[in-house]
Amino acid sequence: MQTIRLRFADQAAALDALRAAGWLTIDPETSAETVPPLVDVDGIRCDIDMIGMLYEQTGEPDAEGNAPMAALPGYHVNLLWWGVGTSAPVIGGEVVEPHPPLREWLI
Repeated sequence: MQTIRLRFADQAAALDALRAAGWLTIDPETSAETVPPLVDVDGIRCDIDMIGMLYEQTGEPDAEGNAPMAALPGYHVNLLWWGVGTSAPVIGGEVVEPHPPLREWLI
């Protein structure tokens, strides 16, 4: 398995990339375009986590334990590629490798 962390300019750019990859679905009840939790890419599972904005702590917590936070740039999407020995699909966005990762998969 491989986690691919992507950053897009905004939500619209992320949705455009998923749409171009053919990964969006239509809700049969509402006819709304939706992001499924996972897709099948040539027989290989790929989970999708539409995160959106991410925040990081910018200072020490106050007396009540509230830490000052700042938004990181972009709209974030994580993919979990289950292919072993196969390359993960490239759908666009900027691949980012935060240290430490701010969000992980619970598997």
